Amino acid sequence: STKGMKMAMQLAMQHQRAGARPCRGWRAGGRPCIRRRALESGNGSSSSPSSSPSSADVVSLLEKKVAVLGNVSGSDRGFGFDAELRKAVTTSVEDLCAGCPAGEAKDATGTWRLVYSTNFGPEANPRGGSRSQPLLPLGQVYQRIDVEKGRVDNIVEVDVPLLGTIELCLEHDLRVEGDSYVITFTGTKVAGSSFPNVLDSLPQALKPPQQELSSASFVNAYVDATMRVSRGDRGELRVYVK
Repeated sequence: STKGMKMAMQLAMQHQRAGARPCRGWRAGGRPCIRRRALESGNGSSSSPSSSPSSADVVSLLEKKVAVLGNVSGSDRGFGFDAELRKAVTTSVEDLCAGCPAGEAKDATGTWRLVYSTNFGPEANPRGGSRSQPLLPLGQVYQRIDVEKGRVDNIVEVDVPLLGTIELCLEHDLRVEGDSYVITFTGTKVAGSSFPNVLDSLPQALKPPQQELSSASFVNAYVDATMRVSRGDRGELRVYVK
């Protein structure tokens, strides 16, 4: 859609102004790519071809990001997509992640807004759940990562009749093990209301996990200043933006 492409171009411009920070690639078969390639803004200094890609490489990377954002546009985080549209998203994500440079754990720190998840939609069955659609209107979904403090918070906005927007914060401890981000659920905070059944309205993928599923892990298949793609240990794919 026009709105989605406009957002994609804005994010691409932010990416270019910030300087393309490192990212983590994803090879076929689920193995992270660790090849490093610095993306520099070009200040006239001499550098080897291996550390300074051409402007065409930078443009190609931006085009791949725009393609991903264009494909997820209109998906309502994945709720509104069928199998064919999901396949287009997956293909563009794999194209983006293929052979990209490696990133550091600190690159993931920040608050990221979810724009797409394979956990959402009619075909989703996350963590053995049977329902992926929310009972109440779902607002924005964020993931706040603080690698230094070892924290990951999943923040969910839910519109509750008569009460307005309720913010839920699902808190997790974070442990980074190589490429893997291991999170363990520690509790839920509800801001603005003590409405008791608001958790029941969430899609299965956003509910507090059962005890046996209180820990999970993901790998950042791609991360830069404005976009992050993660792969979960149960096969889920998520796309976030800043």
